[in-house]
Amino acid sequence: PLCEGDASFLCTTVCQRFVFVLAGQSNMVGRGTGAELDQSTIEFVTEHADVFMAYDIDKSAKEQENTTSGNEFLRLGRETQWSDGGKCFTHGPEWGIAQRVIERFLVQDKGQQRLSMEANAAKPTIYFIKFAMGSTSLHEDWSPNGPYFPQFISFIKVMLLKL
Repeated sequence: PLCEGDASFLCTTVCQRFVFVLAGQSNMVGRGTGAELDQSTIEFVTEHADVFMAYDIDKSAKEQENTTSGNEFLRLGRETQWSDGGKCFTHGPEWGIAQRVIERFLVQDKGQQRLSMEANAAKPTIYFIKFAMGSTSLHEDWSPNGPYFPQFISFIKVMLLKL
């Protein structure tokens, strides 16, 4: 059902929280700047859901510091993820993922609600837990015996306890 966009298997009533683990290499870290974000995407996402992200990125970098959200969930916005390498706020695929989740699970064509919501109900909340390192090897760095896999699992566990 999930592949067809049917979220009914997730819950029997209105789903108020969605949690996604985002992990990967440089494309997951992302190098898009806040200024490059499309305003209509931001408006669509913020109109339909409250979106938060916790992140730990670029631990592998040698020329800059690792940056994190300080083990806190931050509201997704133009200035959510700091890049020490670029000395600016950046984003990865989280905005596009948020948009697709909303389109698939929360709204139908022409803005109709897909999952029934009671009047005055809070907007659904989407949480992203992002752990990403550029310039790494999936075979060596991300294997269960590699340096990042245990850190990845630890970060996920810490952040899940904060929900």
